[in-house]
Amino acid sequence: MSAVVIDRRYERYELQGIDRELNQWGRWIEMRIDYEGYPSVSCGMQLINWGTGVYEDRILCLDMPTHIYAVHGRVLRLREHERDAVWIWYVIRVKPDGTLWPIAHKCDAVGITEAALRQRVSRARRRIAGLPVAEAVD
Repeated sequence: MSAVVIDRRYERYELQGIDRELNQWGRWIEMRIDYEGYPSVSCGMQLINWGTGVYEDRILCLDMPTHIYAVHGRVLRLREHERDAVWIWYVIRVKPDGTLWPIAHKCDAVGITEAALRQRVSRARRRIAGLPVAEAVD
């Protein structure tokens, strides 16, 4: 019986770690969601200042940090409905007016029940963690 308790405790800690990683991934994605890949204005100024000794190093392409990239890869391997649920749950947090989106409003916007969204996110977390997932039909 103690083995079952240890396994469940392990699962809980594993899922908490995955949740923390997904929160970091979602914040990173959300902060850069409008990035279109164009150089910033300071890059033009850098070209103008070339040879004057005044340089501002700017990154022209957006690279994900390694830990964010690893989570992103795991999210991309999820089933489509679970990937969409993870995106809705972790990425889209702030409305254009700066207020937070309640889960109920997110669900209404995409036409899914809150219970189904929570179930899909729960299954996605378990898949990302490599834990067994009970298959259900949504």
